[in-house]
Amino acid sequence: MRNNMRINRVIAAAVSAAIVFTFAGCDAFGVRKAMGVMHDRITRYNQSLNSLDYETIRELSDWTEEDNDYTAIEELFDTSYYGDEEGEGFVDCAEYIASTITINFNVTGARIDGYFSEIDVTYEMVDWQSVYSEPHDSYEDVLADLKNCPDKYTIESTITLENVDKVEDWRLCRLNNLTGVMSFVHTLPEIVAPESSDGIDL
Repeated sequence: MRNNMRINRVIAAAVSAAIVFTFAGCDAFGVRKAMGVMHDRITRYNQSLNSLDYETIRELSDWTEEDNDYTAIEELFDTSYYGDEEGEGFVDCAEYIASTITINFNVTGARIDGYFSEIDVTYEMVDWQSVYSEPHDSYEDVLADLKNCPDKYTIESTITLENVDKVEDWRLCRLNNLTGVMSFVHTLPEIVAPESSDGIDL
């Protein structure tokens, strides 16, 4: 029997340094336009989480070719760490959990400080932790229970965006708690090997 909900490595989420500038020339129309851009960025970020697409998340961020801060994000999305050992069953479960992620947020509550904007968010997904804590005979059973699970798991957090062109191009800058959100990628469910009639594990 594998250790329940085993996590073998902890990956730190990337954090970018923040420099506060004066938010110049921002009238009511400019604020509404900025909020529309921020809403689009977070919506596309949510869609990228659903498909485990870290490359698009990087494109939505303030990353540059000279910047290595986002290297860890790729590892957070890498299902091959356990997938190579556990097989497609594990990957199927991880992909299903990712597909259930919803980010609830309201850009009208954005806290703008210079060229940075912080928004409160709530990540919601299927309660995979309760499913993974129960013993299962196979990954097929785990996936079936995930799909039938009515309960949700939530994480309260914040997302910070940076106005990189000082006009209207808002990019993801700080994704707090991303390691916790994506922890299912590096967590194994409890799979119990079936026993034969003579009590020997098959």
